[in-house]
Amino acid sequence: MKNLIPLILSIVTISTMAQNNKCATDLIIENAIIENPVIKENLDNFYSEFEEYKTKKQRQSTDSIRIIPTVFHIIHQGGNENISKAQILTQLRVLNEDMRRENADTINTPSVFSPFGADTKVEFKLAKIDPWGNCTDGINRVYSHTTNGASGSNGVNTAAYWNSNNYLNIWVVNSMENSGVAGYAYLPNTAPTPYLDGIVILSSYIGDWRTLTHEAGHYLGLKHTWGGAAGESFCGDDNVDDTPIAYDANFGCPPFPELNNCEFGDSINGEMFSNYMDYTSDNCQNIFTKGQKDLIDFTLHGNTGTDGFRSNLWSEDNLITTGLSENIILADCLPVAEFSENHRMICVGESITFTDASWRGTINNRSWVFEGGTPATSTDSVEYVFYNTAGIFDVTFEVSNNAGTATITKNERIIVSNDWGNLNQNSYQEDFENPSSYYQKWHVFNQDNNNSWSHYTNGGHYSNNCLKINNFENSPNEIDELISPSYNLHNFSNAQLNFKYAGSSRNMDPSDRLQIYVSNDCGKNWNLRGSVQYAALANNGFQSNEFEPNSSTIWSTKSISIVSTYLSDNVRFKFKFTADGESGNNIYIDDINITGSVSVNEPEILDFHISPNPFTNDCSVHFLIKEDKFIELEVLNLLGKQVQYIFSDNFTEGSHKIAINRKGLNKGIYLLKASTKNGQIIKKMIIN
Repeated sequence: MKNLIPLILSIVTISTMAQNNKCATDLIIENAIIENPVIKENLDNFYSEFEEYKTKKQRQSTDSIRIIPTVFHIIHQGGNENISKAQILTQLRVLNEDMRRENADTINTPSVFSPFGADTKVEFKLAKIDPWGNCTDGINRVYSHTTNGASGSNGVNTAAYWNSNNYLNIWVVNSMENSGVAGYAYLPNTAPTPYLDGIVILSSYIGDWRTLTHEAGHYLGLKHTWGGAAGESFCGDDNVDDTPIAYDANFGCPPFPELNNCEFGDSINGEMFSNYMDYTSDNCQNIFTKGQKDLIDFTLHGNTGTDGFRSNLWSEDNLITTGLSENIILADCLPVAEFSENHRMICVGESITFTDASWRGTINNRSWVFEGGTPATSTDSVEYVFYNTAGIFDVTFEVSNNAGTATITKNERIIVSNDWGNLNQNSYQEDFENPSSYYQKWHVFNQDNNNSWSHYTNGGHYSNNCLKINNFENSPNEIDELISPSYNLHNFSNAQLNFKYAGSSRNMDPSDRLQIYVSNDCGKNWNLRGSVQYAALANNGFQSNEFEPNSSTIWSTKSISIVSTYLSDNVRFKFKFTADGESGNNIYIDDINITGSVSVNEPEILDFHISPNPFTNDCSVHFLIKEDKFIELEVLNLLGKQVQYIFSDNFTEGSHKIAINRKGLNKGIYLLKASTKNGQIIKKMIIN
């Protein structure tokens, strides 16, 4: 920094929001230079031309605001990374306040640095016309596995890309390839290809954060305050005259002054740790300088005012193209209908929360149809729907505004099960020899609508049939889930799940994963119990062609213990496959079975269930006993207190069906308790 008035100022700072994750801009540019040394030449020329620009006596006037058309590509798989429009608008407000020095915390800038604070005269606005001339709100939601482990090489930039000569592309993702990274952006003229030019940022850093302010600074030509790009570090040069030499990144919120041992550093006032291009906490950052504004001006205007590296973005022609010119008025955008739910599998009598996740256009009207649900229809943005009958149900959602109507139907979206197992015996075997039985009882959740689990008929373990995950052409992080029927395991004192598998890999470093989960609440919640992954899953080694099983000797066995918590009368298993993508080959499973010891103290009352459940007026209780028993039936509230005594009687060996009338019981959830001299069994009972 030049010509600063020496002044030591003690200020009280707070650090309540540490910036834990870093920026990867330096790393990606260094890697790009290794791949293509011309990029280093481009970078050097950029800052060399800027030095010439600074010597000009008259620079391009920047009294007017430069508008940057912006698109947020929300790359998601339906999780929390599918952030709301409200979060995006909050982030845009924070970004523009920082760029215009309208942020309220400018009062926290140390007074020695405050005179150098600048309004950059730059604003980012959501585009209103997309590259194909269609109406947009500047938010583009794309379902893609590339939201996980995002990088320039995993395809996240090509999953959604608008011409970077017309738009600032911001890709919002769930996770980065390098852990500890919150975001990155290419400096002007350094992106290896146009489709990489833009900002990649974690969804968890979109909202009331300043990570995007930092990355937008890079996009507009600013380095880190310590230099950093292309190998510069430790007292490096950021090519800005009024930012002091910085030794390295600062974290948290240091007390003023933050001194260092740099040879040409400011030995009195120290480093400008409050600059947006440092790594300090959000509540510590509050300034772009006039020198940084000069560099941004050069990026946008160039030496002559017409050839800036990003000059087309804010040109009037481009503002017309992207719908941001003040001289055009656009109609409403037709919305894209979408919704989310908090569960896809539940037990009878439970509820699911459905939420409007539509985008692009403002929503004026909504219409839901919940097959099998109560309520069956709704016009609210959020609805709580109870399912009182077992089955597999569709959901339809329609939204509209002045531009028209959009509808989405998700077939077989909701799976509702009775709270007792469909399969009730002392051992279980599934060899997939009966395709119709497989399709009726097993469920596949194919998140990417790509290659997934399928029935395979050309070679199993001991027979011709098995299940196949078609993984030869899968992309990294694609997830496919296979869910079993429900089993009644309450007779077991111990048990284990066994299955055969055969797999291969296309290289010597396989990374595919098969994880096995268990649920005892109809698939609403899952617990991880074991896995087969990496080299163990590729048990047939390297094969460059599509792997197919051709012998019973190529199969391995996996056994997983089922903890006692899950030895209940409603158990499901889930096989979750996560693809590596670059090394994967096909995986097969077969001969799934459950074995174990049947309890010596086998329950005296078997196959105990209520039908219908829920019910309105009356229901029946069904049960099986293997010898004559004295049984007592009573209804309890959820605190375990008796609210109705039904009867007690001697029952003979065999199956029984007893009618129950709700007389005297209000709507609600109760417990039906059946007791013998040696034990008891309790089932949930729901009255509508």
